Amino acid sequence: MNDIAKKLFEEAEKLIKNGRYREAIPKLLRLKRLTQRDGEQEEVLYNLGLSYLMLNRFTRAADIFKRLSRSNPDSALYYYMLGLANLKRADLKEALWNFKKANHLSPTEKEFTRKYGWTLCLMGKRRGEKILENLFQQDVSDTDVAVDYILCLLKNKKIEKAKWITELNLRYNPASPELEELRMIIEKPERISEMFVSFNELKTLAILMEKSNFDETLFEEVSSIFLGLKGKLYKRIKKPEVWAASLEFLVKFLKGKNMDREERLIAKKYKVEIREIKRKVSQMMEVLLNG
Repeated sequence: MNDIAKKLFEEAEKLIKNGRYREAIPKLLRLKRLTQRDGEQEEVLYNLGLSYLMLNRFTRAADIFKRLSRSNPDSALYYYMLGLANLKRADLKEALWNFKKANHLSPTEKEFTRKYGWTLCLMGKRRGEKILENLFQQDVSDTDVAVDYILCLLKNKKIEKAKWITELNLRYNPASPELEELRMIIEKPERISEMFVSFNELKTLAILMEKSNFDETLFEEVSSIFLGLKGKLYKRIKKPEVWAASLEFLVKFLKGKNMDREERLIAKKYKVEIREIKRKVSQMMEVLLNG
């Protein structure tokens, strides 16, 4: 690495450490052009993939980590990072394969095993619960493992056991907001079913998160509106891209944007027809206004 590249790399690393991923990306892209040797490129690409992942640009992150894993087939870390990107994209099948590979390469790395078990659970595989149970028994004070294990138990309708695990882990981590929220949900069984969504609902939210650039608060509000329409407007989601595009359109409409321009941009971004968006938004508005 020449002096210019070294300086750029140091600046990019500092930005990443401070969570300023958006500012780091232009420097990393320039570095990518300046670095030629594989060893130099590898570090730059990893930081670039990480930055894209943290900014919810999951597809770009997945492309980078796929390239890195192909170039370094013995690196568990790259398969794990690819798994995270695919999990965020709601590509559960690919994520499962990635985590399985990472876990095979580094079987003692708890985080790799945890993600493998959790993805199995998301896909309705009973083996996922067993993997998470084994991890939990190894260290009952680990909140990350406990939360995934509790969620898996709830998904599998083992409410009493989930309640017991929650209370047990709270003894070690009484200030954990995740555990406290789970305890509150378990006390109201009717809320448990609301926690788990179908694959296409998950896919809709993943597409919306990646393409809309909504901040976290707005995304949670829109997600709540979307899931609140279940049973009123839809039973099953057939076209996740149309739903995601329509949700972004609805938000911009309510904000008073120039919709003639916005509808074209949104349709192009999500690769759907304008008429599909208009029809879905009209249906959503009718339900929201009439209850």
